Amino acid sequence: MVRDLARKYALLNAVQHDGKASAKAVLGRLLAEDASLRSRVPEISPVVEDAIAAVNRLSYEDQRAELERIAPELLEKKKEKAHELPDLPNVHGPVVMRFAPFPSGPLHIGHARAIFLNDAYVRRYGGKFILAFDDTIGSEQKPLMREAYDLIAEGMAWLGVQVQETIYKSDRMPAFYQTGDLLLARGGAYVCECSPAELRANREKGVGCAHRGRTPDENLEFWRRMLADQDGHEAPEPRVPGPRALPDQRAGAPARGDAVQGVAAPRVLLGRRRPPPRRHARAPREGPRHGGRDGEGDLGLPRRPAPPGVHPLRIPVLQGDRPEQVEARPRHPRGSLGGGR
Repeated sequence: MVRDLARKYALLNAVQHDGKASAKAVLGRLLAEDASLRSRVPEISPVVEDAIAAVNRLSYEDQRAELERIAPELLEKKKEKAHELPDLPNVHGPVVMRFAPFPSGPLHIGHARAIFLNDAYVRRYGGKFILAFDDTIGSEQKPLMREAYDLIAEGMAWLGVQVQETIYKSDRMPAFYQTGDLLLARGGAYVCECSPAELRANREKGVGCAHRGRTPDENLEFWRRMLADQDGHEAPEPRVPGPRALPDQRAGAPARGDAVQGVAAPRVLLGRRRPPPRRHARAPREGPRHGGRDGEGDLGLPRRPAPPGVHPLRIPVLQGDRPEQVEARPRHPRGSLGGGR
């Protein structure tokens, strides 16, 4: 029994390595197949050596012919499992995909994954690929970089990806301002004057912001002063209060409310930013900028001025970043160009 196994695996090893079998490899294969042989290594090692010597004296053609006769299944090539992207749900024609980078520098390897995934679906279904610069955000720690617009476009071309349309989220700032007016007028947001330290303290104590009780008229007055840039000091910021009841699409029950107000921090919608000039000399003046980084909210997700039919891909590792957006997605199946990652 051991002698037959030793010869079989000696033939296989020889065929796999240009006619020269290895005693160490054959012995390892035997022990892997039958663990009870481990205690008999001194006894079976000479048997393996004899099998190796006999097989290595054969020509390669004779080795293969004998192996085909006694164990043809060992020569069958295992079919490699195909690795393909899953089909997009509810897609029955061309698609519109988008990549929405923050222009703070050139592309890196992490961007390549998102770019190739989007491009793969455009190639599969037909349609177009949109490069949507997410340039309504930025901070002193991570400012916008004017050269990044060209660097990103050049990087995508170097990757072999064809972009059919380029858009700039900052071109839609008037729509975001209009939405800010609407939210404040309806009481869906409020203007907060708390410092970061005060916000952290309130969150630790589980108490709401002192400015949350302002009337819509009071909030609109602060908001319009921000837009007019009348204040010389640091401006307040419109925030969305923690929701009093946010339906959980999966469980059919409130997912967040007053009971966890201290956990669900109010999100900044728009805040004052002073970025460097944008891609052209006609850069907008200083003023409120659309929030969306460093823990801020994303007004571009609920406000949808983007063309319909765009399919944004969501990377699973990011789904825990802003859970209220994940829960809202089933209600917006057509996607958005807002909130690039």
